[in-house]
This record gives sequence, C-alpha cells and structure tokens, in this order.
Amino acid sequence: MELVATQLRGNDNVRGFSEPGGKATGETRQPAKTKTDARAKEADASAVQRARRSEIEKKSRQRRQGSIKVMRDEVKVLEREYLRLASRAAKASSSDAATSEEDGSDNDQHERGLLLDPTQVQALRNKFLRLSSEAAALRKEQKQLHKILNVQQLFRDSFQALAAEFTGTDSDPRLNAVHHARFEPLATETCFALMRDSYDVITRFEAGQDFVTTGSSLFGWSDRRRLDDDESKMIFCFRKMFENQGCERLMEESWRTFSDLEFMRRVVFSSKVDLDLEILQVVNRDALVVRRHTNYRAMGRSFHTVYLLFRLQTASGYTVCFRTIPAPGIQQALGEGEAWIDLFHWTTLSRVPDADGRLTGCEISFGGSIGAGVMNFAAHWMLELIMTVVRWENACVAPLFIK
Repeated sequence: MELVATQLRGNDNVRGFSEPGGKATGETRQPAKTKTDARAKEADASAVQRARRSEIEKKSRQRRQGSIKVMRDEVKVLEREYLRLASRAAKASSSDAATSEEDGSDNDQHERGLLLDPTQVQALRNKFLRLSSEAAALRKEQKQLHKILNVQQLFRDSFQALAAEFTGTDSDPRLNAVHHARFEPLATETCFALMRDSYDVITRFEAGQDFVTTGSSLFGWSDRRRLDDDESKMIFCFRKMFENQGCERLMEESWRTFSDLEFMRRVVFSSKVDLDLEILQVVNRDALVVRRHTNYRAMGRSFHTVYLLFRLQTASGYTVCFRTIPAPGIQQALGEGEAWIDLFHWTTLSRVPDADGRLTGCEISFGGSIGAGVMNFAAHWMLELIMTVVRWENACVAPLFIK
C-alpha cells in the first residue's frame, strides 16, 4: 500500500511538473515569467518612443503647415501690392515716361522694370515706337514750316510797303503832279534802236577783260565792275551759275520782276522803300515803257525814272534789260526832294552744259551802270543791288536759309 501511495505521489509530482496549475510547475517556470515581463517593458518603451516621435513629427508638420500658411498670406499681400504698383506705373507711364528716361537713375529704371509684366513692356515699346514716328513726322513738318516762314517773310515786306503807299500817296501833291504829267509815246523805230544799242553795250562788257573785282562772293554771287571816266559812269555785274535750272523759266521770272508791281515790291525793294510802278506804253509783247517812282524814307529822297523794258532771245539764252529814256514832261514835274535817275540794268541768262553735255544749267549775270548824277549814292545803290539779287534768287530759284 505504501508502494502504491509512493508511486501515486511520484505520478502526481510528474503530473505537477507538466501541468501549469501545479505547485511544482509554478516554482519551476519562474525564470520564464521574468523574461516575458522584460519583453513587455521593452515593448511599452518602444511604444512610448514611437508615440513621442509621432507627436514630435505631428508638431513639426503643424509648424511647417503654419509657416507655409504664413508664406502664402505674405505672397498674397505681395501680389496685391504688385498689382497696385503695376497699375499706378501704367497710369503714370504716359505722363512721365520722357522724364523718367532723362532724369531717372539706372536703379530707378531697373525698379520700374520690375513692376511691369511682359505685356505691359510690349505695350510701352509699341507706344515708344509710335511716339518716335510721330516725332520724326513733326520734325519734318517743322522743316517745311520753316521754309514757308521764309517765304512769308518776303511777303511781309511787300505788305508793309503797300500799306505805306496807301497812307501817303493821296496827300502828296508832288506825286500827283508826276502822275498827271504828259508822256509822249515812243516811236517803234526809236525803241528798236535803243534796244540794239543797249545790247551792244552788254555784249562789249561781257566780252571785255578790263574790269576789277573784289575776288570774294556773297551767297555764291561774284562781282566785277569797270569805271568809265569818259561817260562818267560805273558798269558792274553780279554772276552766279545754277545747276538744273531752265533758262526759259528764269527769264520769265526776271521779266515779271521788272514789269509786275506786286512782284517787284516783294523781290526788288525792301519794306523801307515805297514803290509805284505804271506801264505807260506797250510797244509789243516783248517791249514796254514803264514809269517808276521810289521813295527811300530813311534818306528822305525820292527818285523817278521812265525806262524801256525789253527781252531778247540770244544764241546762248536770253537777255532782259531796262534802260531809262527821256521823259521831259515828267522830269519838269519833279519837286523839291525828288530827283530824276538814269538806270541801265540787264539780266543775261546763258545755258550751261552738264558733265554729259546736256544744257541743264543756267548762268545768270545781273549787270548795269550808275550815272554821274547818283555817284554820291553809289555805295547805297550797290548795297541795294546785291540785296536785290539775293532776294531775286530767294523768290525765283530757291529759298536761301541765312543763319
């Protein structure tokens, strides 16, 4: 019985070792339980660390998101400010673009460039090109207006002379006496004889070499003169060559200069000289008898003359000439402060060939003589003549720009 009991206890011990509920088993598994607790503690520590890292990452993400939000808000503010400044720059560009180009510094121009987007830059570039084109057109128009102004200045002298004539003509009894003086018409033979003699004098002077000259020129006009002691007169001429100018047209202008009152007022005399012109006789379409009265207000002297005006066609071109003829009735009607003046002036127009031999140019010679009766007046008379030549060129050939 004891043996059986002993075996049963042995079996119980064996059973207790294998079963988890036995006492022996509890005492034998104690080390395994301690190891499990350590692992649990490690797992808990890892979980805490993961939670801590997760919290840190969450807070970091929140900070980044907050920074991004702040940056986005700042971008929106900057965009609004950019649009405001761009709008203001676009409005101001039309008024101060020129000023900013002249007075603004390089940095200021750079800052202004940053305020404009490419569309606005292109618009400003197009506007600049348009304004540049308009400026070029205005400069061209300014030159044209300058030419017109020079022509108008010539007309101003004639208007002033015309106004002075109407204010003083009717109240001058001496001038009325000259107007009503009797003139005896010239015979046709007398006119032709005077024309032949005048042409002979012109050709002899043009062909002669016994003249003196200053050697200088005024606006391209050269001079030469000769003193004739036998006849107590001085013969002179001013000469200039013009390219691409037809002799026929210039001859018509020269004829008009000495036969048309308004044209003579504008071309021959200045505004300080009162002029009166009257055609007394028409010999033919190429010959006229003209009475002329000039009053030099600055000198307080008046001059009267009656001349034969004629034009001839020559082998080389044309000659337009006028020469004083006797007029006893008018000469006897002169009063105090008036004088009779002998005039002999001519204009020769000669065709000039170009490099190819074509007659495209014209050489013009303004000549004449001054008699002994006005020798004391010669200096003033020569000045008037050279100014007459310059005014004639300005009116009949091309405007002269005197600076």
